[in-house]
Amino acid sequence: MTKNTKALWLPGLLLACLLALTVLFSACRGDGEPADTGTGPATSGQEQTPAVPDAASIQVFDGTQYTAKIIYSTETDADITTLRGTLSKQMKDLFGAAPEMAKDTDSAADSSVVEILLGQTNRPESALPGAGEHDAWVYVGIRGNKLVINGSNAYMLEQAVNHFLTECLPAEGGAYSFEAASNYQTLRADWQAEGWLLNELPYYAGQNPRYATSVYDAGRMLTNLGGSASESAKLMMISQTSQDEFNAYVEKLKGIGYTEVARDTLEGGKNEYVTLTDGTNQVYTYFTSSRRLVNVIVDNASATAAEISVANPGTPGEGVEIYQYGLNMDPADYDWSGVSGYPNNGMLYIIKCADNSLILVDGGDELQMLGTEGAEEAPMAQLNDFLHEITDTAEGERVTIACWFLTHAHGDHMNGFAEFLGAYHEQYDLRAVCANLPYGLIENVNGTLGGISGVITANYPDCKEIKIHTGQKLEFAGVSMQALYTHEDSLVVTNGLSQLRDKDFNNTSTVMKVTAGDMTMLILGDSFTYVEDYLLKAYTKDTLACDIIQVAHHAFNQMDALYRTVQAKVALFPQSYGVFQHRVEAWEITAKNSIEKYIYEYADPDMIFFAGKAEKTVGLALVDGEIQVILTPEPVPEISGGTVSVGEDDDPTEWGELHPV
Repeated sequence: MTKNTKALWLPGLLLACLLALTVLFSACRGDGEPADTGTGPATSGQEQTPAVPDAASIQVFDGTQYTAKIIYSTETDADITTLRGTLSKQMKDLFGAAPEMAKDTDSAADSSVVEILLGQTNRPESALPGAGEHDAWVYVGIRGNKLVINGSNAYMLEQAVNHFLTECLPAEGGAYSFEAASNYQTLRADWQAEGWLLNELPYYAGQNPRYATSVYDAGRMLTNLGGSASESAKLMMISQTSQDEFNAYVEKLKGIGYTEVARDTLEGGKNEYVTLTDGTNQVYTYFTSSRRLVNVIVDNASATAAEISVANPGTPGEGVEIYQYGLNMDPADYDWSGVSGYPNNGMLYIIKCADNSLILVDGGDELQMLGTEGAEEAPMAQLNDFLHEITDTAEGERVTIACWFLTHAHGDHMNGFAEFLGAYHEQYDLRAVCANLPYGLIENVNGTLGGISGVITANYPDCKEIKIHTGQKLEFAGVSMQALYTHEDSLVVTNGLSQLRDKDFNNTSTVMKVTAGDMTMLILGDSFTYVEDYLLKAYTKDTLACDIIQVAHHAFNQMDALYRTVQAKVALFPQSYGVFQHRVEAWEITAKNSIEKYIYEYADPDMIFFAGKAEKTVGLALVDGEIQVILTPEPVPEISGGTVSVGEDDDPTEWGELHPV
């Protein structure tokens, strides 16, 4: 037990006891369950006494017409228009007519008039007696001559309306009265605070925490893109906080019934990453020390890291192999002014685990799997043969893919393997998908994502999906993968909205560190300078250092500071040598010069590999404590002094494309 935990178990116990005393009235149809609790600015902190005794019942509909108006306030902290519409529709469907509604300012408060009060109106009966400023509550019941449907904030009011519609209205139309015996209330003490918006959870307390002014929609699951907004992961940022306050909040969640199911750390324990669940809601929260920032995420659709991970049967790293697969990126008719035929990008890495299962990273462009018109054999047939070969699996038998990790949602990183799975799904067992795709900017690739989602759901109904968050760690046989960055680390509040700081979709790439015993690899996807800046501020060299670096964005990006910090001895370029060498735009030349300076300076000249065509695939493994090449690709021309020696008359289309010798 840590020092913080020792200090906080007693307050957590007291909070649990307090919540056990929660006041619960009977539901409208039997005892029922209390409505979902939430938080937000309190609407009532003072006891209000109705001017008349509480009625025994309130008649809503006499069989012919409504006998009570619905009174509402536009100042209620909720989408009152939507709630009114929901009430009106369902009551019209039930009774044959819509109820009459009026603003509370249209008439003076009159305790003798029978009314239905929706939300926090100017009628004193709307308030909940005894509710404190920081308490969260739902109330559906009679006060005086009023039927009150209210909650302490927008979320709780929605719960109150939902309770009234689902539990209180009769199954069939006709005369209907609400009986006092059906009054319903739930109250949770010390639950909400001014500005706290993640209503499913109690507020985050501290000396001076600063809440973001909106909740960030972190996106839905890849396999459920058509789901409702309620199925999106929701994130709240808290700045100006401390590690002690973070751990106090974790204990607060435990005190109301959450169980900690995973805790990971980085930076010698200064950065903490915790997963909790109460059986219904799943909360992921993490603290980044250098930023004094906490992200609290409600993510109920995602699998947990434990559900994706598998037991490690042996020594970490033993039997693990890493391949950069050679996607075709340099066709013979490349004219150096634009791409014709195959694209000049794409990325596919294959990690063979100690139990012979595979981890796939991205998957190339669709064309890189289908091939160009007139080809004798589609490139994806070669990939199918290769995956069976490295796993020593007979042709036609099933190969296990433990996890398909997508760095981001660009087509050259996912369309190809989705096409491959559609064609060869009977030969593969896809157990899990790992991705964290943002809601913002995703419309640019929604059509493509829908196709990929369809391939997975149609062919692999038991496949689990994790929306990986920063700090989470996945464990496989001999291999671990820990996320160092997701788009959730690039947020800023602008015009009252939490949104992506950088609109470059490449910066939504998830950065993953792979560890296989003493062999480490940093997967950057298409990251650019914002991600570089975050990584260098959030982590020290000890965390970022790796043996193998995936050169970011097909070597189109300049990331000097990161490459200088990492100082990797092995460099993998998801790019063909010809495309890299023959840069024409000024920014491309700048990036090329930078990469040649900083990648070539630290990497072993014999351990720099470029992609391009299947025969350029390279394989690496840890042998006797050293990274060795176990599958040698075709070489590129000799590198001299960190650059490639090519005469002016040499034809670039005849160059080799990969491993310098």
